[in-house]
Amino acid sequence: AWRSLLFGLDGWRNYLKSGYDAAAKRFDDAPFRRDLTGVRALVTGANQGIGFEVTRQLASQGATVTMVCRDRSKGEAALERLREERLAGSLALSVCDISNQHAVKALVEGIVSTGDPLNILVNNAGCMVHQRTLTPEGVEANFATNTLGTWALTEGLLPALRKADAPRVITVSSAGMLTERLATTDLEWAPGGKLGKFDGTRQYARGKRHQVALTEHWSRRGGNESVLFVSMHPGWSDTQAVRDALPGFYSSLKGKLRTPKEGADTVSWLCVAPKDALEPGGFYLDRRTVPKHV
Repeated sequence: AWRSLLFGLDGWRNYLKSGYDAAAKRFDDAPFRRDLTGVRALVTGANQGIGFEVTRQLASQGATVTMVCRDRSKGEAALERLREERLAGSLALSVCDISNQHAVKALVEGIVSTGDPLNILVNNAGCMVHQRTLTPEGVEANFATNTLGTWALTEGLLPALRKADAPRVITVSSAGMLTERLATTDLEWAPGGKLGKFDGTRQYARGKRHQVALTEHWSRRGGNESVLFVSMHPGWSDTQAVRDALPGFYSSLKGKLRTPKEGADTVSWLCVAPKDALEPGGFYLDRRTVPKHV
């Protein structure tokens, strides 16, 4: 209970639009003027919200961006919207459900087999499913997307990342992870287990905690020295995902939430900021590292 209370107080001070506006007074936007011609990036969950805004920013600076989306029609619509803006970079769409290990494997093989380097990976795709649901592969849906999918995609793309100049992996976690300790058992919230009745919000937060722990693991592990791994949380933002998954939360804070672009700001900044200015394994909010625990 005390953890949730501290989280709520910190959120009210720092995670809303007012928190972003206060932080933005110290921002230096020089990295957003970098020419990213020749830089290759892959962004998951790119058809809306934070992923869409990150894709737009990278492409506006000249990067070649692969948009990974689960739904082909939504992905194609997002791709068309961005192409109409005539951005400096180039865009491509790959359809992949990150919760599906076979689909992730196929995506990875398609990218790695080209031999091209990958400079930037943004792990943004996520889900919050409130009823315990299994994927076609028999894995609990939140865990399959937020933990297992993030792990499989990142591990699979390491060969392409290691070929690039100053490669980096940015994983979009959630402030909600601060309400949960790192879970190392019962990762899929088995029915009848010690955790009791399934709670999708908690299971989502557990997965987001896993993402931060994975970021630390990749940063420490030998062989990854050339790749920068960081995680972040976007504050409380007005995205379709929030509206769909947390309607009560959205309704109570409507008008006070960050815009998708504001929520995406730190993700985009982590993609383009000088590598030596960033902390390997760091957890960021508003372009600064913040504590990983309350």
